[in-house]
Amino acid sequence: MVAKDTLSSKKEPDTIVALSTPPGKSAIALIRTSGEKSIDIVEKIFRSKTGVKLKDLKSHRIIYGEIYDGKNVIDDVIVSIMRKPKSYTGENMVEISTHGNPIIVEKIIKILIKNGARIALPGEFTKRAFLNGKMDLTEAEAVAELINSETEKELEIARRKLKGELKRRIESIENKILDVLSQIEAYIEFPLEEIKIESYKTLKEKLKKAKDELLKLISTYESGRKLKEGIKICITGKPNVGKSTLFNILLQKEKAIVTEIPGTTRDILEGRTVIDGLLFNFLDTAGIRKGISGKIESIAIEKAKKELK
Repeated sequence: MVAKDTLSSKKEPDTIVALSTPPGKSAIALIRTSGEKSIDIVEKIFRSKTGVKLKDLKSHRIIYGEIYDGKNVIDDVIVSIMRKPKSYTGENMVEISTHGNPIIVEKIIKILIKNGARIALPGEFTKRAFLNGKMDLTEAEAVAELINSETEKELEIARRKLKGELKRRIESIENKILDVLSQIEAYIEFPLEEIKIESYKTLKEKLKKAKDELLKLISTYESGRKLKEGIKICITGKPNVGKSTLFNILLQKEKAIVTEIPGTTRDILEGRTVIDGLLFNFLDTAGIRKGISGKIESIAIEKAKKELK
């Protein structure tokens, strides 16, 4: 309710701008704007090669031209127009494809800000898409998961969430509960009316089915968490039995120091790697033995034992 009230208020949301591609040097960089005045702001600094104005373009069209700062040309660019509501955010959007030199990118963003845009907050484009009803909360979360996925399995799950799979499962459970609730409320509110409701047994079965579906959905949390955070595996054992060697082999790099001297590993080393599409967090720990040689080794062994719990 708050989100809808905010959007329906007379105050017009700001026009935001941000670099959508990773920072640094690249062949192409994509600068994205969103907001009611996006097209007008970009129009002030863009001149097409054909003389066509951005305001005259239909939605989902691209045009080639130059970005200017006053009379000075900043770069040759391709501009894409997406008019509301058929855009990612549900607002007017303009995307500027420019050469990926950080100096050029910074100049264009500064000119856009000078002409009325502001820097977008982290995740603000997706937030606006959510507030404008372009996606629900599960799909908004899926966008972040898709971007941050480290394995193919994570990508697959994020894509399914983005396509609305989780939303449909939640809606199915919700509809079953609302169906039972509406029948019970109708029976209570209008006892003298001849309202036909399903039998107590049928209503109970529907609630049980909704409960079973909900519990099944909840049970996927732990496996989903492990897929996202990685499966934690602690390598432990006696000193000098090859723990660090195994650790290096699993990571396929020389991260742990390996010597023939017992007790070489003192602090806990952590390494992440993907095996068969799953993320694993391997921990290399100090060797555990009774004849401790000093305080440092004692602390290292205690840390190793703590990781095992």
